Amino acid sequence: MKSKWMRVFGGLALLAIASVAMLALPGQNQNFSISAFPPMATARAGAAANYTAVVDSQGFEGRVTLTCQSSSPGVGCSISPSSVQLNPALASAAHVRAVAASNAQKGSYQLTITAMAESAGTEKSTTVTLHVN
Repeated sequence: MKSKWMRVFGGLALLAIASVAMLALPGQNQNFSISAFPPMATARAGAAANYTAVVDSQGFEGRVTLTCQSSSPGVGCSISPSSVQLNPALASAAHVRAVAASNAQKGSYQLTITAMAESAGTEKSTTVTLHVN
């Protein structure tokens, strides 16, 4: 039979090990994600559509730069703000505006929205579709 002190010491040792396992070293176990909605929007040539990009911290704290790129020269996009400061407790949102040129061909175009945290060397992206009719 174990002595009372051995049980206490063993319990404290397990608690210490569990606590160390839960601590994240800088740059480790810190992540973020990006999503956008709606996944598809429609606009006529010469018009615009709007999306919302959401960056969820998932434990990451720091500045994330946001960019938007189109798969076609006939469709452009912009994002505002161009960077957000992430806090582990909060998600941040940005406004994405896609514009179809007046001479844009009918069809579906992919827009890639990217979030980059240079301090962590991490980049995440998501895509949305602009349907020009």
